[in-house]
Amino acid sequence: MKKELKKLISMVGKNILFVFTYLKHNLLSAMEYRLTFFSQALFMVLNDIMFVFIWYLFFQRFHDLNGFQFHDMLGIWIFGAIGFGIVNTIFGNANNISTYISNGGLDFYLAFPKNHLLHLLISRMDVSAIGDLIFPVLVLIFFFPLNLYTISWFVVGSILSAIVLLSFYILVGSLSFWLGRSEELNHSLMIGFMHFSTSPYSVFQGFIKFVIFFIIPAGFATFLPAQLLTEWNIGKFISLIIFTIIFFFFSLFVYNKGLKKYNSGNLINIKV
Repeated sequence: MKKELKKLISMVGKNILFVFTYLKHNLLSAMEYRLTFFSQALFMVLNDIMFVFIWYLFFQRFHDLNGFQFHDMLGIWIFGAIGFGIVNTIFGNANNISTYISNGGLDFYLAFPKNHLLHLLISRMDVSAIGDLIFPVLVLIFFFPLNLYTISWFVVGSILSAIVLLSFYILVGSLSFWLGRSEELNHSLMIGFMHFSTSPYSVFQGFIKFVIFFIIPAGFATFLPAQLLTEWNIGKFISLIIFTIIFFFFSLFVYNKGLKKYNSGNLINIKV
């Protein structure tokens, strides 16, 4: 048992080092074009600010939606942006899983000894997503009290939000094992996820509320983390932790199940 635990810790440590090594090289590669790098990040920050400003104008006119106010909107935008930023900065290839499956591109990653799914996910970085890492920090600083709780929950909630989003990417991308070329479906589902996760949760009732929590789990990615940012609730916290763990392992289960159906693209070239 002790030997197995040491082996597990060693494996986790090596994978973390692998991820940070890839992240470093992706950053260095992106920084070769500094103007492009900084302009893409800046424009993403401005893009997020514009969306929030539109909601600000809305709430100036209507004040609230079934008790949902502008401050609540800032909370869900914090976790919507930071989750997207973490996933697309570190695991920038997550949105391309379906393409690699349908065109045989997995062959390249299957040829290496490292975890091929992890390798696929981290082999690309979306530079503009760095702006989504900056924006939530600015909102937290200017609109929320900075204390031990809010800072701690911002870190924990951001990680949980990112895991939910990454799991959804993996799950949706894995549909290509059964559906073939499903990039359009993948894109539509991700757009739906992003729209639901950054919309006032007070307007969703009944079956739609069930959908955005358990079918397109935007509720667990942004709504619960945002609520916990302003008010601690042990029930919501436990629900979020349990769902995140189950959903992550379920997405891996679906991916590995689909992998058995994968048809090689017979790619014999090795990228340099």
